Amino acid sequence: MIAICTYSLDKCGASEIIDVVSNHKFALIKEDGKWRCIESAERKHTEEELKAAVRQLNETKDYLDKIIESSADAIVVVEMERIVHSWNKAAEAYMGYTAAEVIGESNKKFFADSKEADRIMELVLREGALKNYRTIVLSKDGRLVPISISAALLREKNGVPIGTVRVSRDITKEVELERKIKEERDDLNLIFENMLDGVYIVSRDYKVEFMNKILIDEFGDRVGGICYEKKISCENYTTECYGY
Repeated sequence: MIAICTYSLDKCGASEIIDVVSNHKFALIKEDGKWRCIESAERKHTEEELKAAVRQLNETKDYLDKIIESSADAIVVVEMERIVHSWNKAAEAYMGYTAAEVIGESNKKFFADSKEADRIMELVLREGALKNYRTIVLSKDGRLVPISISAALLREKNGVPIGTVRVSRDITKEVELERKIKEERDDLNLIFENMLDGVYIVSRDYKVEFMNKILIDEFGDRVGGICYEKKISCENYTTECYGY
């Protein structure tokens, strides 16, 4: 909408004419029977600064979008109402859902236990952030996927929470490796338990990490203690007896 304000230049002094031009986007002046358009230099400068700021903001947004999309970790923004606001390529990779399929949807359906959505939000609200929290999500094809998730609270300028940004990764291989290590350790412990000789395991800092039943029956359970302090080894009870 354009509003036309008329002024009689014959009745305006120089300062008043300058004031009119500077406080309007432009001024039309009729002089010698011809119309001339005079733009406000101040407003033109402000508009140029605004355009530059918008251009810089768009460039920054594009830069951040590229970082998020190229991240090897899943980056997801979830609103306070548990609604998915953004979803990058890495999230698509292990979940199987495209961004178009999940944005605007409740994130509860993506957890093996739907209550996890509320638990995670409550933890982030209480602590302000969440680090390396392990949970299990349900992929589009029905697979249970163990993930490690870190999250931070997003706030408005006035401090009001508006959502969370979450970074997560698929830890299937890591969990499988931990399971295998535990199985091998349990098998080894079973062998030690059935041996007729006393067996114990000591770390490099002389901490007793394991004692089999024969040794526990003889000395009591000293796991967690320092071997030479608990007197379950050499006669001198000193660190030199282990040759480290």
